Amino acid sequence: MNSRLRLQQGFTLLEVMIALMVFALISMMAWQIIHGAMENSAFTDKQTANLSQLQLTWSRLERDLTQMLPRAVNGDDQALRLSENALSFTTQDGLASFGRPQEPDILRVTWRLKDNTLWREVAPALDLASPVEGVQVPVLEHVKSGQWRFFAEGWRSDWTSKTAIPQGVELTVTLENNEEWRWVFVVTDGWPITTEAAGAQGDTPTEPAQDPNASPQETQQPDAAGNAPAQPTTNTGAQP
Repeated sequence: MNSRLRLQQGFTLLEVMIALMVFALISMMAWQIIHGAMENSAFTDKQTANLSQLQLTWSRLERDLTQMLPRAVNGDDQALRLSENALSFTTQDGLASFGRPQEPDILRVTWRLKDNTLWREVAPALDLASPVEGVQVPVLEHVKSGQWRFFAEGWRSDWTSKTAIPQGVELTVTLENNEEWRWVFVVTDGWPITTEAAGAQGDTPTEPAQDPNASPQETQQPDAAGNAPAQPTTNTGAQP
């Protein structure tokens, strides 16, 4: 009797197979959950890195374009030049020379699209006898195309003025995943243009010099009938 009870203890083969199947299903579900979480984490990290790169590019562009100067450089007679996949202009960057008074704060910056990457090139010197090659730094990767537009009493796709700078600049960036980003920057207004540069290039007409001691002229309005007012006459003859 006791030997028969000992023979009945333990699991049958069917029970073992069922237990193994349940364990395999639980393991597969756990692996899928962990794998999905890892994929979501990697996707989130990639999107965060892309967004951070876009924000850095926008911030760097904003600092360069909002402090643009109407100033040409040695070897280039245009203050702002748009060439094939490249935009060059002069800007003021106080952070570049912060703590280093020997470094210039007026720089020549070139934004260039090359090899699906948006590069920023900075030339630290402006008016040396020989041009100095700028330092190129990649800013935004996986760029499919880029298009510049300029605002000066309306949007235009080119810029031909040699001394003036636009009031606004627009950059439309298309990434390799067909995402499109449109950035609009307002250029700081009020920078003076020298008379020599304006007269030489012919973009801005020069006003005739005025005598600072001369009294201001009073403008007379026409009468109700629209006739011009009579001009006063000076009697140069003898007194009666």
